[in-house]
Amino acid sequence: MAKFTETIKLTISTRSSARIAPHNRIDIHPHTALQQGLMENERVTITHKASGKSRTCTIMMNGRISESELAITRSSFNLFQAEAGEELEVSKIKSFLFTKVRKQTVQQIKYHNVEVSKDIFQQLNQKVEQHVLVNHITGDVMPIPTGKFVVNPSIENDTIKLNYKQREFLQLENPPDMINRYYFDAFLAKGVWNEEQEQFFKENYIGEKEVNSLNYTEKVQMNRMLKQVGFPSIGLYPDYDTVTKKPSIWRRFIAKCLETVIGQTSTSFKVIRPYSSDEASNAVRLTPSAMNLLGIEETDNIVIEANGKAIKARVLALESKELLKETNIITSEGAVNLVIGIPVHLRSELGIPDIHHVVEVKRDVWYLFRKNYNIQFIPVLATILAAFALNEFSIVTRFGLCVLLIPISIFVTFSQVRNQISNS
Repeated sequence: MAKFTETIKLTISTRSSARIAPHNRIDIHPHTALQQGLMENERVTITHKASGKSRTCTIMMNGRISESELAITRSSFNLFQAEAGEELEVSKIKSFLFTKVRKQTVQQIKYHNVEVSKDIFQQLNQKVEQHVLVNHITGDVMPIPTGKFVVNPSIENDTIKLNYKQREFLQLENPPDMINRYYFDAFLAKGVWNEEQEQFFKENYIGEKEVNSLNYTEKVQMNRMLKQVGFPSIGLYPDYDTVTKKPSIWRRFIAKCLETVIGQTSTSFKVIRPYSSDEASNAVRLTPSAMNLLGIEETDNIVIEANGKAIKARVLALESKELLKETNIITSEGAVNLVIGIPVHLRSELGIPDIHHVVEVKRDVWYLFRKNYNIQFIPVLATILAAFALNEFSIVTRFGLCVLLIPISIFVTFSQVRNQISNS
């Protein structure tokens, strides 16, 4: 169902936001949110009329401020050059709310598409590069290129179809790792569970702690209970901030040549914190199986893309789940293969200082080309010597043979590197 744009005016509180995450948060009183139909982790636009600037923010609940106020982060203060007591306009973004998530059809899984109803599809903003899916309960965020949405005429407007990986990214496949205090209290206040069910819920989620290890039967029971109180709640928002700068034609041509010679593949990962010892480094963490999927080795470079930005980083093996649990909440062993540990300074370069976002990772083909200089040298040299040994041809012809045969030699030489990601 669509939620249409509305605007309210609130005064900037002398209190700052209760927490630093998410980085673009605004805190409002729960009563104000209830009156305006706002949900925690919902995306809105705030506008500072004096400066004429605006930004997309995430709603968080804060009972310590008054109902006519909102608290903003230091980055918002700096952007607006605002002071406490000034007025901000909070505008709802036209979005769509999904309360039912279904498994995707086999035909759509390989293309990483997202299936929505015809009515929702026709209302999507086709002018933006991507939309984002937000789990309002957990705060997980997954960007979806606008071209990846497809129509499924058999589903309702409140239903969305996702593949397994997409559901895992949004914590929809299993009970959430953690439920914050606001939603913990809100779920209990609905009064739909019996005493035994309430106790089961409290044992697993009280105090914003990591959910206990649940067996299959307990997971099914918890999922059934959460469905009764409004889980899932998935918002679909247009992403107005992401604009990818296209490289020059020459750069695109070189990139295409390298990708043809070396082979290119990409896959999505959910961002988490790396080992605590990695925070000051330029390295990220992937599991060995994830590296095999990308056809790379430890210490190779990779390209990470998010929000229209791209960075390069060295990859190290994520082998110790215990070290990972020192800085993250990890409840599912299988989910470890779907995550990437990125230090905070690299996340900031991508415009995602927070975790729980999804990024695209691919091979650094220019790095792999340079890494394999040694295997190219002898074949290229042999090609040049063989061409110039043909004395019956003119110099121009021999140069022409070199120009023709050297690319073929390089292409053949890189067959092993290409085959690391080949599906044939």
